[in-house]
Amino acid sequence: MAPGTVGSLMAFLFVPLIDRYRLYFAIGLFIMFFLTIYTINVYCGDRDVEGDPKEVIIDEIIAQCAVFLCLHTMNKGTMVYLALSFLIFRFFDIVKPFPISWCDQNIKGGFGVNFDDILAAFFTVILIYFL
Repeated sequence: MAPGTVGSLMAFLFVPLIDRYRLYFAIGLFIMFFLTIYTINVYCGDRDVEGDPKEVIIDEIIAQCAVFLCLHTMNKGTMVYLALSFLIFRFFDIVKPFPISWCDQNIKGGFGVNFDDILAAFFTVILIYFL
């Protein structure tokens, strides 16, 4: 199975925490986003890797959790919306339509690895909002 899909699926484990501790979860996601920029830079530097290493899936977990957090905030945190958001997020993350593709190709390092997924999460939430 594709590692990004596994990472996105792992985000479902956090849904009960999002339900119960929404504010703390949001703060934790924000902190994790910035911590992973550093750790991904170190990981890629140690292994002399450029781009988004397939074995790094924390970016998908953070982005999918951000989608789930937004859905709960919009009172659309039902399993149907969560599953639909998973499929839409994976579509945006795999296909990478513009501007996600531009960010993926032009923003490097740990920030770039995280940012293209956050952008895919943003478009997922926008699409779900209009559904």
